[in-house]
Amino acid sequence: MHFSLFNVGTQAVEISVESVNIVVSPKNKEDWDLYETQETEFDLRALVINQITQQFFESRTTAEHAHIQKKQDGFVTTLIKKIVDNLQIDIKDVHIRMESSNPQFSMGVTLKQFKIETTNE
Repeated sequence: MHFSLFNVGTQAVEISVESVNIVVSPKNKEDWDLYETQETEFDLRALVINQITQQFFESRTTAEHAHIQKKQDGFVTTLIKKIVDNLQIDIKDVHIRMESSNPQFSMGVTLKQFKIETTNE
């Protein structure tokens, strides 16, 4: 990660990730927990319902409330907005490998380079 705190509004904030190896393998059937899986699905449904409800109530806010909130933006919020406006992410040489022991196989994907830049255009 590279950025200058004094020039954060004018210069890019660069995040660079290089040479990452990820190995993924499935769980054994003996390690599966059906109750845990059902509980996770229930939590996911509850989360989706809460998000929909929250979006509904947020959409009902008035323009006046948005104007008041804009005035209350502090230093940290302004700094985060400037960082996001000038963000550059560069990911290089990522290898993802999937392997299994029963049946025995492995396969992999290599990502040479992936670059994300924010722009005003």
